[in-house]
Amino acid sequence: MNEREFEKQGLQRLEAVLREVPFVKGVKVEQQPPQTGWDAEVAVRTRSGSLRLLVECKQRSEPRFLREASARFELARIKRPDVYPVVVASYVSPDSAAICREHGVGYLDLAGNCLLSVGEIHIQRENFENPFREKRPLVALFSPKAERVLRALLQPENWGQNWTFRDLADHVQPGVSLGYVHKVMQALRDEEYVQQSGDGIRLRKPEPLLLEWARNYRFERNKARRCFSLLRPGQLEAKLAEVINDVDSLPNCAAAFASFTAAGRIAPYVRQNRVWLYVQADFSEMTKRIELKEVSSGENVVIFEPYDEGVFYQRERFKDGGIATGAVQTYLDVNASGGQGNEAAEKILERVLRPKWGGA
Repeated sequence: MNEREFEKQGLQRLEAVLREVPFVKGVKVEQQPPQTGWDAEVAVRTRSGSLRLLVECKQRSEPRFLREASARFELARIKRPDVYPVVVASYVSPDSAAICREHGVGYLDLAGNCLLSVGEIHIQRENFENPFREKRPLVALFSPKAERVLRALLQPENWGQNWTFRDLADHVQPGVSLGYVHKVMQALRDEEYVQQSGDGIRLRKPEPLLLEWARNYRFERNKARRCFSLLRPGQLEAKLAEVINDVDSLPNCAAAFASFTAAGRIAPYVRQNRVWLYVQADFSEMTKRIELKEVSSGENVVIFEPYDEGVFYQRERFKDGGIATGAVQTYLDVNASGGQGNEAAEKILERVLRPKWGGA
């Protein structure tokens, strides 16, 4: 819906919620001209007197926009300390709700969440899911191209760095355009995952960003080949480590241990009988070298053709010659497996990522 339609629907919803209160005797909505800084004033008559609400309707309700609205309301309350400010939005996330509470601003969304606490009125409804999730700009952050930018930001060795858009574009692998980096960073700024200053842009909430990415991550985009080898587990992994190194040295090719096998090297916790790896190369040549046979069940090797080259960003090389996906990518992959994968992911977070992020 357009802004005018949203404003109309949002104010109707607010009026309906207020009229449900038994001791509310009347509600009058007065729309305001743009120069006032808010969209409507609502007069509420109760059994003990009257209340005045200032209402701003915002379809976009990312934390940055809610914080800006709260700041405008603070200025309004200097002149009119008796008013109660309310934001009406499509959806108010828990982070955005926390900002509203911090600034003493009420809120109501079209999903059903609300907090209206003024005078003798207190209405609080929580935990309604976002019905507009697929329309939110944040979802675009988890497209394969945008994920390349996220990997650079979340890489533990890059923690604390102040980035210019140019520096970040140069660091992202495979590369993306400067304009695209700007677009991704703008979306991250709206969600307050990054902050901008004269020194550049800096990641401020690495763990919440990773967790949101994990919720949106689609491991099934990788094409899996299930294979069987007669080699014993130790021999098999050692042989595959050699093949990975050889493949990785070829032009336009890449390979790395992945998922649980990578996790076993980064933060050992779960041991599996299968060996997992990403390979971007001629699959037939690889199977000949190690005598792998494709099977429909009973596999002990799972080879993934990656959905994007970004999975190879900042791979880790180990003393035995093995190469594994980095901690961030490995976290995403094992977490997507569920069950023991969630436990393995938590160990990576606990032992590797949190210590390097400094508890941010």
